[in-house]
Amino acid sequence: MRRFVFCFLILIFVSEGLMSAELASQPNDGDGTVLSTREDGQAGSGAFDVLAADDFVVPSGQTWSVAALDFCCGFVDCRTKRANQNGFNIFIFEDAGGLPGAVLHEFLQLQPAQEGINLAYPVLLSEGHYWIGIQYHFEGDDLTCGGHLPLSAVQTNHPFAWRTGDYGAFGCSDWNTGMVCNPDGTSPDLSFALYDTPFRAAVPALGPVGLIVLAGLLVGVGLVIRRPSGNV
Repeated sequence: MRRFVFCFLILIFVSEGLMSAELASQPNDGDGTVLSTREDGQAGSGAFDVLAADDFVVPSGQTWSVAALDFCCGFVDCRTKRANQNGFNIFIFEDAGGLPGAVLHEFLQLQPAQEGINLAYPVLLSEGHYWIGIQYHFEGDDLTCGGHLPLSAVQTNHPFAWRTGDYGAFGCSDWNTGMVCNPDGTSPDLSFALYDTPFRAAVPALGPVGLIVLAGLLVGVGLVIRRPSGNV
């Protein structure tokens, strides 16, 4: 019995170790999307650099360790030849009066995990107001691909911000409220979630069925250990 309890405790420990705590979340229930793309073209062609960001607040007295994020149901639109997507660019900004301010952390060309995007290192954020920017990254000589982020219908804190840089379209060459100039949707916020633990390959590989199988194996091991050895 004691060995069974021991194995059961090991199972709980393993399953808990695979779980991430959600720090912040905004649902994917909005109208439309917003373009957020960097495309590095062939030599001399420059870069197409459009970025969307949304804010979040670390509550008073808390410190967050942000290790991963995800967003549901973004998509890529290529009008002609498909460029090579080379991960995602992630930015964390300080707040500057309701829009993104100075860059605090920058992660370029991060490759997605199965359930989201892991940051290169956990970011420690004390209480305060921050912004996170999420951007598809492409490389190629055909600058006609766009990565689009999903929107959330419910506004949390400030509405999302948009910056089109040298692209200059829609009146958002510098940071501005996204709803003012985004032509592809009318919802106020981005849809995203932040987590305190990186996504691991073992999470989707194990799953509920895998945990049941693991439980059976642990019980079997306990029974083998319990069985008294016979005389030969």
